[in-house]
Amino acid sequence: MMRNQAMHTKIGFVLLLLALTAACQRAEPAPAQQAGLRATISPVITVTSMRLTPSPPDTTATVATVNKGAIAIIGTVQDVMISAQVIVLKTPIQGIQYVALHAGTVIRSREGQPIDLQDLQPGDRIQAIGQPSSADTLLADEVHILP
Repeated sequence: MMRNQAMHTKIGFVLLLLALTAACQRAEPAPAQQAGLRATISPVITVTSMRLTPSPPDTTATVATVNKGAIAIIGTVQDVMISAQVIVLKTPIQGIQYVALHAGTVIRSREGQPIDLQDLQPGDRIQAIGQPSSADTLLADEVHILP
């Protein structure tokens, strides 16, 4: 009898977990709007000894958390080093002075069209989204010239 009751409790717990997982997958994450950025923040559920505890979202971003570990910064271009594929910012943003590009980095104009690095000019305000790669460098996946 006790073994049956324990088995039913475990089955009920597993069914509850499955229902919660399905509900989380169906739920639309809410967009976060801040300084013209669009980011998605969704809670994570951690299971600890028969209790469900929501975990706080990762909040390490300067402006917004975009992907796990990715951050978005807004700054003014001081210099463009084309051969090194690096943008130097006029003022460090949370310690980041350099925006390094990789082969897959997309640079977009004010109108949203893809452009080349040489199209950036000192004085342009940019939004760079990517992963911090060192204390003063962001490895950018996207760079947008802001209006």
